[in-house]
Amino acid sequence: METTQLNPQITAELETFYQIGHHLRNEMYAIEIPWTESKDLDQWLKNPGMEFQFWTISEGEKQGRIAAYFIKGEQLGQLGWYECSDHDDVSSNLFDQACNWLKQHGCTTVLGPVNGSSWGNYRLNKTSEYPILPGDPYQPLFYVNQWQKAGFIEKYNYNSRLAPKSLIQPTSMEEAQQLAGQYGIKIHRIPETPSPELERKLYDFYNLCFDSNPLFQPLKYEDYQAFSNKANSICDRDHSFYLMNEEGTIIFVIICYLDVYHFAEQNGQLKGNNYPHKNLLIKTIATHPEWRGKQIGTMMINLVHQLADNHGCAAFYHLLMFDDNLSSTKGKEKFQTEIIREYTLMEKTL
Repeated sequence: METTQLNPQITAELETFYQIGHHLRNEMYAIEIPWTESKDLDQWLKNPGMEFQFWTISEGEKQGRIAAYFIKGEQLGQLGWYECSDHDDVSSNLFDQACNWLKQHGCTTVLGPVNGSSWGNYRLNKTSEYPILPGDPYQPLFYVNQWQKAGFIEKYNYNSRLAPKSLIQPTSMEEAQQLAGQYGIKIHRIPETPSPELERKLYDFYNLCFDSNPLFQPLKYEDYQAFSNKANSICDRDHSFYLMNEEGTIIFVIICYLDVYHFAEQNGQLKGNNYPHKNLLIKTIATHPEWRGKQIGTMMINLVHQLADNHGCAAFYHLLMFDDNLSSTKGKEKFQTEIIREYTLMEKTL
């Protein structure tokens, strides 16, 4: 079996890399929801602090691709943009090539799948081949076995949870504003088009809040803007808020996404009956480090749950929570949430 090493700086070879992913997901493993690729590799390839290499296999039904990369000067290698047919010899060859290359460049451990950073697509979905919302990691479940057979073990775990509606603590917007006012803060809805000043404040806020994530890498502001524009297009304005104190510092953010798969299925754009009910999809819960422990997050989750119930949402999902994240831990304790999806990042010692 021939493994081809591509030069990602050559446009035609990069396009070949993309085409293999498209073929596998939309032809071999097609589900009702068309798979799309952000084609964001250009962003990472332009980073002078990162070194990349790609490999592909294309022999009839035996198809696969993988990217290996590392930050110069570091010993942690990473694998991303992985797609593969259900053939162990294909996956084995891809992993061997990528891991050997990383080892030759001084890496002692390798982590994946991570498409560039935690701002992009990463993690393996251990539970389902169907996504809950755009951005929810999903892939053929045999991918997990392929990584395990290559010697990878679980390193970081994540989950999405269902919060029971029976635990709603009735909270109106007026009550929440009154409670927030006791701390000198005010609740604002996330606007459809944030002002440049607000955009910059949100950028600084996220960099501060997510710094404890072991995979977090700050984005350039220009790259963050592109990411923000994409997220804004599916933001649920009825249930997304930020809190700001009197000094103009953002101290809390909760972002919900529109249940676009439900709406698409109702409009006949998706086949099947996988998304029959409109649900609340909470994507981000973040509190400024200096404001943690003041029950602000609990108050806002109660408010958002109440608003969603008023708006006819059938269920409340807290999505893609890092197992050791404070929001995830407190959510389990206070809202008795039930795991409905599990995800993992895998690691291997070279």
